Amino acid sequence: MPFEDWPLHDAVLKELRVDWENRTCTVHVLAFVEPRHDAVPCQLIWRGLRRLIVPAEYPWGRSIFINRQWSERDGCYSIEVQSGDVMTIEADPPEFIR
Repeated sequence: MPFEDWPLHDAVLKELRVDWENRTCTVHVLAFVEPRHDAVPCQLIWRGLRRLIVPAEYPWGRSIFINRQWSERDGCYSIEVQSGDVMTIEADPPEFIR
């Protein structure tokens, strides 16, 4: 499933971890994977991490929910939080683990 189609709208952004030695970035979320069911723990994992930008400026106010996600070009992935902040991850294609 393409990154843009992952069920991340309104997912709860819980934690972001970087394993510097192994060049991985893992984002822990609670996502609504099944329609009309509660959100479940999921991981978004990027390997071959080259660049990570994680602002916490809250231009729209504080929020822990994801608004949308997209890939801008090969190897560049963005996640917009409902706070208005946009995380940018440059790495190999990610995987979604439920």
